[in-house]
Amino acid sequence: MSRVTFSMVNDLVMRQLGKNQTKLSILQEQLSSGKALSRPSDNPIEVGNDLDLRASLAHRAQNGRNNDNGSTYLTVLDSTMMGFDDLFQRTRELALQGASDTLLARDRQSVNDEVRQVLLQMVNLGNSSYKGDYLFSGTDTDKAPYSVLQGGMNINLVGNEVPLGGVIPDPTDPTYALNVPLKLYDRNIEDSIDPVSPYGNPAVRRIIPGTLEINNLVEGTDFTVDYVKGEITFLTPAADAEATAGTLDINFDWIRRNELLNTNGDIKREIEPGIVMNINVKADDVFGDELSMDTYSSVISLMQGLHTNTQSEIETSITNVDDSLIRMLGQQATVGAWSNRMTATIGRNDENIIIATDLQSKIEDLDFAEAISQFTMADSVYQASLKSASKVLTNTLMDYL
Repeated sequence: MSRVTFSMVNDLVMRQLGKNQTKLSILQEQLSSGKALSRPSDNPIEVGNDLDLRASLAHRAQNGRNNDNGSTYLTVLDSTMMGFDDLFQRTRELALQGASDTLLARDRQSVNDEVRQVLLQMVNLGNSSYKGDYLFSGTDTDKAPYSVLQGGMNINLVGNEVPLGGVIPDPTDPTYALNVPLKLYDRNIEDSIDPVSPYGNPAVRRIIPGTLEINNLVEGTDFTVDYVKGEITFLTPAADAEATAGTLDINFDWIRRNELLNTNGDIKREIEPGIVMNINVKADDVFGDELSMDTYSSVISLMQGLHTNTQSEIETSITNVDDSLIRMLGQQATVGAWSNRMTATIGRNDENIIIATDLQSKIEDLDFAEAISQFTMADSVYQASLKSASKVLTNTLMDYL
């Protein structure tokens, strides 16, 4: 039979008191924080599950922000394209009015003046932005997709273009001759990436009818203009006479589309974990590519018919405008489908956040009723252990010193 010493009893009692006190302290901490888990040692498995849920909630919260941003972006995009619908309808009405047999040249010019305002409004809509980002510039969101410029070009006495600064023409310059279309370049700009121009001047397209002027020459008599293609054709020797006297100064307003390589880039948002969707439409799909009868070219083709008082051109332009409208409506349908998907995703993401938050709450949050009951029990046990310890632990010599 082994002997139980005072030291053994003392160690046992003190160890048990420490355990009771630790349990009481843990329950006090849980009640004060309201959390069942404060450190990994509380429950390693549940802490791991809780961390996974936290990561999932953070990801879902970011998806929610992406969805809200994308949904607003698509709403602005749809509203902008609906603005084009109204302008297309007005353009078509003016085209039908201009095609009437009863209109005189001055009447068509009055119609043309209104069409020009519609065209400029279309340019403004094409440059619409959301939070400073242009909607139709692809991933180059800080650059306006379209601009209305005052262009200029000179032709010298030897029949070539005059380069910027009036130096000797480059042999690659196109020469002009009577009844041969001459391509125009804007000599006021040198940032073009088009390799056709050796001077960095952009090739001109979409000249606004009524703005092109050449010194001492009369449009329709001495020259004609293809406003959509940006080409001029000289008809009489008067051009040579003017060139011999100095240079032919050509001035015009035109609509330039930026030449950035990312104009048709995709803007994407992650709407759910691992699921990414586009939120922008490509400029080529909305307006048409640069070398086609795009949206702005279709309106300019109408203006050209009105400006030159050519009924057949006006009638043809109606088809061009209709084709541009159909292209725009097709993209609107795409944006509408994306918007519906985004709305459904927002609802689903919100439900997933609620479910994950509930699961996290069950792991993290304290059951106060149960914790208070346990705390009351632990406190009673601790108090009882203190009383029993006072009976068990006898006085020692130290108590009398």
